[in-house]
Amino acid sequence: MDLFFGASPGLIVPSYAEFTGFFLVAASFFALAYTLRGGEHIRVSLLINRLGPFSRRCVEVWCLALGAILTGYFSFYAFNLVYESYVFGDLAVGMVPLPLWIPQFSMALGSAVLFTELVDDLVQVLSGRALSYQQHENRNPSKKSE
Repeated sequence: MDLFFGASPGLIVPSYAEFTGFFLVAASFFALAYTLRGGEHIRVSLLINRLGPFSRRCVEVWCLALGAILTGYFSFYAFNLVYESYVFGDLAVGMVPLPLWIPQFSMALGSAVLFTELVDDLVQVLSGRALSYQQHENRNPSKKSE
């Protein structure tokens, strides 16, 4: 490897793998609600688009209600995990003893924002208004075939 890249500078970044994992989890969870609102989550639109208006509305209500229940359940216990990690003083096991509640909080907050978005869309569909992700489907006709 020295032939192509030269000698290693000998720089050690403590716990870089752990921090990379923490940032990956934070980025993933913070992007969930934004991705849902943008209409980019994987959906079975091939089936849903073939349903009539009433059947489609029923499927949307069922999916959004189930998603909100599961995400709310996850969010509740994610915040509970953050609280317990804070109370017990849990630390990361790497070279840098980072309190675990800090990266766990990003996961809990991202899931709570997704829960809020799912409940918002559920209220929208129950009141007969267009959903946030359907607005993006209508603007981009190439997505309708997915």
